[in-house]
Amino acid sequence: MPIPQTYLLTAPNDKDPFGRGISSNDMLRKLKKINQKIWAATTYPMHIEAPSIGIAGGATCLWFGPSGDTTASRKITGFTTGMIPEFTQLDMDGNIIALGWRRIFEKAIRKRAVRAIDVENAFNVTLDIEGTDDLCISCRKAGKIVPATSKNHQCDFHRQVLDNAEVGRQKAVEERYLEQRRA
Repeated sequence: MPIPQTYLLTAPNDKDPFGRGISSNDMLRKLKKINQKIWAATTYPMHIEAPSIGIAGGATCLWFGPSGDTTASRKITGFTTGMIPEFTQLDMDGNIIALGWRRIFEKAIRKRAVRAIDVENAFNVTLDIEGTDDLCISCRKAGKIVPATSKNHQCDFHRQVLDNAEVGRQKAVEERYLEQRRA
């Protein structure tokens, strides 16, 4: 059975091009909880070009196997250290600037270092997306996993909040109209 692509190469819309960020330290710590054989090489200094991702600066590689032994371990991927965006970031020419955590997780799943369900539970995310997650956008930004129940990707609670706000706006417009007619 093929593994579904669990990342979008770029953000699904321009409103939030970075998505929800995860620090590289938190990502590594949680991945190690899932599988003790996952480790990261020492961060490359700022003046050395990082292998596999072709950028200079705070970068490292994620490995699967005996800790510290690159000859007996399998390389999962290289990534930049610090805050990792949800979506892979591209420059104007389409070159990768920084891998997003969705792509990093997919590579770890493809190398059989972790299972998708374990990643979803540890990071409180969903990786099964078609264009965008079928989750409430507002809940997702808060780090909660709540299925969307409406066509505008909102859960029942947030859809009701939006509906109430719309009703409140309509009442305000009607009141202003009536005040203008009375005057």
